[in-house]
Amino acid sequence: MPFPFHRLHCDLQIRLRELVSPHEAYDIQIAVGDTPNYLHPIQPLINEDEFYFIHRDDDLIDDNDGFNGLSLTYATDVCNLPLDKNELHTINKLIVATDISEADSKFLNSFYANAILNIKDLRIQPDDFIHASTLTQLSSLCSKECRELTFWAQLNDNMNLQLVLTLFPNIKYLSIYVKDVKKWCDALMEMKVTGLETLIIQLAGIHSTLRPEKLNILNFFKPKSLYQFCKVNPKFKLELLYSLDYDCFEPPIWDALKPFFLEVHDGDSAKLVLSSNRSTQYAGLA
Repeated sequence: MPFPFHRLHCDLQIRLRELVSPHEAYDIQIAVGDTPNYLHPIQPLINEDEFYFIHRDDDLIDDNDGFNGLSLTYATDVCNLPLDKNELHTINKLIVATDISEADSKFLNSFYANAILNIKDLRIQPDDFIHASTLTQLSSLCSKECRELTFWAQLNDNMNLQLVLTLFPNIKYLSIYVKDVKKWCDALMEMKVTGLETLIIQLAGIHSTLRPEKLNILNFFKPKSLYQFCKVNPKFKLELLYSLDYDCFEPPIWDALKPFFLEVHDGDSAKLVLSSNRSTQYAGLA
């Protein structure tokens, strides 16, 4: 049974409104509904479809409430702004632009005072490798309906596809940067059926390049296994991103993909996309 806030003395209602966080005030407003009350001012909800950012400012490390220099800001047309302590925001999209450790749990828990977390698009760009503990912490902030997950740094060796899909069971779009591409592709094929629709694997960093002999499709996945997986999961697409030395030709791939894949000329019908700094090649099911 809801608490009868309207039965509190008006002075108690006013004092309660002064003490609660913006998130708590909003929840009380929902509970009270149209019943006359003294729980003013009304707490507005800011529901902008913009990216919010977690980043670390070294200048704040010694003086921002034990948050180790971490802050949460949101994008505007002009600049990124910190959340005002009296505002309540719905966060749908989040970029984490720093390392997160267990020591930062106090900062992550502080979100709830000023935010309704409904994160469906999470992008992670730490200073170092992305560890399983970091992903576990951040997954607790996300909605179970989180659909997009992007890693802009190399995943630690203790990361695996099963962990990602356990923490984000309804993911549709996953973009990763890993050393062992075959490990991730094999794990995907073994699952047989998944709701994942797009898997993007970056083979080399922005500042590193490959020789064609290093780009052997058969070292990354078995064409027959990928073909069978795509037949069972008709919405699925695999995209491999890589950089080539500029003095090299694109490596031949079609002989390796036959008889399961053939060249197509548009991305919509492709099930396999190989995209380099030089060109993009599309393959559809044969």
